[in-house]
Amino acid sequence: PAVRGDLTVGRAFLSVPGYWLDTTAWLASTRGRGRALLVPGASFGTYLWGQSHDEPLQVFATTPWAVRDAVPLSSAGNIRALDLVEAMFTDGRGDPHLADYLARMGVAYVVVRNDLNYTAASSPRPSLLHQTLIRSGGFDLEQTFGPLLAGFETDSLKVDAGIDGAYHAVEIYRVATIATEPRVQLRDASRPDVVDGESESLLALLAMPGESGRAVVRIGDLPVDSSSGRSVGTDSGRRLEVDFGRVHDNRSRTLDPGDPWTVARRVHDYVVSPAIPGPVSVPPGGIDVTSSSSRGDASSVVLDPASGPWNAVDGVSTTAWFPRPFDRGDPWWQIQRSSPMDVGGAVVRLATTAPVPSGSTVLRITTDTQERELPVGLPAAPVVLPADLGTTRRLRLTLTSVDAPSGIGVGITEVALAGVDSRRSLRLPASRGTDEALALSVRGGTRSPCVVRYPTVCLPSLGRSGEEARGLDRTVDTLGVTGDLHLTAQPRPGQALDDLLQPTGAAAIASASSTWVADPAARAQAAIDGDPWTAWVADTGDRRPTLSIALPRPVRVSYVRVIENAGLGASRPLAASVGVGDQHFTAISDDRGFLRFPATLTSRIELTVITSQPVLSYDSALGRSTVLPVGISDLSLGEADSLRQEIDRTRAVTLPCGSGPSISVDGAAGVPTSLSTTIGEVLDGVPATATSCTQASLSPGVHRLLAAPVPTFDVTSVVWAGSSGVATLAQPTVTSWSANVRTVAVPLSPEVRTLELAENANAGWVATLGGVDLEPLRVDGWRQAWLVPAGLSGIVEIDFAPDRPYRSALLAGGAAALLLVALALLPSRRRFLEPVERRSAVPAGTRLMILTVVALATLGAAGTCAALAAFLLVRQRGSAAMVAGTGVLVATTTAVVAPWPAGTVWADPWQAAAAVMVSVGTGVVVGAVFAAGLRIGAPSVVRGVRPSDK
Repeated sequence: PAVRGDLTVGRAFLSVPGYWLDTTAWLASTRGRGRALLVPGASFGTYLWGQSHDEPLQVFATTPWAVRDAVPLSSAGNIRALDLVEAMFTDGRGDPHLADYLARMGVAYVVVRNDLNYTAASSPRPSLLHQTLIRSGGFDLEQTFGPLLAGFETDSLKVDAGIDGAYHAVEIYRVATIATEPRVQLRDASRPDVVDGESESLLALLAMPGESGRAVVRIGDLPVDSSSGRSVGTDSGRRLEVDFGRVHDNRSRTLDPGDPWTVARRVHDYVVSPAIPGPVSVPPGGIDVTSSSSRGDASSVVLDPASGPWNAVDGVSTTAWFPRPFDRGDPWWQIQRSSPMDVGGAVVRLATTAPVPSGSTVLRITTDTQERELPVGLPAAPVVLPADLGTTRRLRLTLTSVDAPSGIGVGITEVALAGVDSRRSLRLPASRGTDEALALSVRGGTRSPCVVRYPTVCLPSLGRSGEEARGLDRTVDTLGVTGDLHLTAQPRPGQALDDLLQPTGAAAIASASSTWVADPAARAQAAIDGDPWTAWVADTGDRRPTLSIALPRPVRVSYVRVIENAGLGASRPLAASVGVGDQHFTAISDDRGFLRFPATLTSRIELTVITSQPVLSYDSALGRSTVLPVGISDLSLGEADSLRQEIDRTRAVTLPCGSGPSISVDGAAGVPTSLSTTIGEVLDGVPATATSCTQASLSPGVHRLLAAPVPTFDVTSVVWAGSSGVATLAQPTVTSWSANVRTVAVPLSPEVRTLELAENANAGWVATLGGVDLEPLRVDGWRQAWLVPAGLSGIVEIDFAPDRPYRSALLAGGAAALLLVALALLPSRRRFLEPVERRSAVPAGTRLMILTVVALATLGAAGTCAALAAFLLVRQRGSAAMVAGTGVLVATTTAVVAPWPAGTVWADPWQAAAAVMVSVGTGVVVGAVFAAGLRIGAPSVVRGVRPSDK
């Protein structure tokens, strides 16, 4: 509903004292040109409208709120589209098409709240949110409000290693690709893309050329007689379970077709109607992996999709199966195959949810014929199963007698079975189009341990892997695809990526005894690259952190200088052993960071830190403080400093044709691709785009596509499509715009077009052009649109039809209320009243019969018994008001204080008891009312006649 004034509804979101009025004034100055996406800290996602200069500005939150039975305040398609954005902000992921994705939704501004306690508000971390904007590009900082806010930090203590920087309390970013008029658009509908998937798949589709100007229709929304273009197969809409009570990280692991739901409710996901089949998880032939529970279940207190049963056999060491916390009994994990498998000599690797100094558990091994128990110490080395276990169809591993610190979970990171292919695929629905394209995406959830800010700061506990860390694995049934292959690739930290960033020519090369995290911004070379925003940080377990620099030629060196960035989350070197040539000197750093020693001719400098100025980090995730490892932002090499090659962030990083990441088809060699990016983008973790060297073809039929990680880049999305012509985005002219009535001028065109609003589809909207009703259509899986026939132009009148009868009903209700007041004020004209005792009453037997029928139909057995008992009590003792009041007290108190069920299933006995008490209290009230007597009174007194005469 429209609210007059300066964004009165929005005040609940932008409510920081002291500068709210400034924020309002700025929002008002936009004159309603678009919608603002409010992040983070969004708690209610209903559309909130305000009026600024009599023009609407729409503010909505990233994650729409829903009741526990999944009745959202917004449409399911809109929620799915916004939840994708929420997940990206939570993980700090970037995507080159995110700005276009938001612009298509009509989002002109991103309002960032940095003033929140993100832990209490359950909102994305500010540093990760800013990282998403940096890595994605296409967002311009428009305005800031309030003071600079930063986490608690001193010279000797930082919170979370200082990964959260200083930001203004409220920042407003403009989406660079937003149209001049974001509220309404015209798109080409002559050959719309028909998406076999849900609204979140549009992010991947935007990699197709000209997609911003082309209409996109979900396959379930396409009118029967409408023309359709290519059918786009997507992997969106997989079977999983949503915990509606969580703001983010609320989606379970990918469920197999036979997996049961873990939460008792009527709805388990945001389902768009009409529903269409989604992709199905396809396990390898004859293999079934199950567990007693997992942290990948929606019912888990800690929900991590990368902790499901299949993550114990995915071949990735950074994912693991973990049982659900607080479960009763010993947790177990099991793999079963239709044919026997040899489990003797299999390697099992255990994992813990956080590092533990010591602990133990017992691993119980159960096969078809045997059961063994092996004691295992924590942290655990790989466990080799006894060779005499032989072959079995079932292997169950049970964790018993777990002795670990409180809050630390124990699970299984990998079970390596010889000759067992445990890689499952996601099978897309069969093609239903004529020309087909593919838009596939690896499920998100991966988070880097380093945060891109200046300087880049790392914290190992921040990092995590997504469910599909092994890579994209899809089975498609296609009519054939011929066209360009576009891959979105994320830089993959590791030695291969470090080598790609090494200096060229004769330059000093650094190596280190250890690194804290595998990230290019924290590699050894970062200490001598001349970039103040990168730094080498040693591992916490490295007792003698050493940085070695190989010089291209011998130089006489007498000093080195350690330069530290104030924002670096690391301890600072104080004394070091400096190795030059064949000699080692102990040097103590002065107040400017100089370490001096006798001049020595050398081609190698080795710096071993002996003592350091410790800096503590309070880890908010683990709830404890630790000493940060030693780090060096920049190391000057004294007289050999000219041999340092300062890093050029604009230098191109190119993988020539055939060297880029690729997609293999049915196990054959992958389609060759090339990739080009820059060193700065690699250091910041910005995704790159790889394209096929030539057009690639996928023959009709069923194919399995694999996009496994390559040494330097991970594939995060795949778009394979032929040319469908470039469609240009047309701009209609808004002539008037209110909450319920709009008029838009549409120019002439020989093509069919869609007139699209940046609002939810609603059957109440009606559009007419020249007196002809336009056919409504839902586009992008959630937005309101109409088909504009070819050759038509003029003024389109858009009207929310239910508004008129609604306002008429309000007017009639107001008139009736005034009439009622007037009648109440008129004096009574009756002069004689019939005594109450002379009115005819409904017989008690009839009342008892009516009561029984009503109670059985509405109150159940317990309520019926209570109603009959109250009826008899009032008939014998009287005091109907007291009995009814007691019933009201019982029912109301129970409903307020007792636990209420999440759905229609009464799983908790206390919930069932509460329902019975409410029914009993209600039955007492109804029984007392019926016992008081249903009187049928008709005045029988006429003027001048006494009751006795009658």
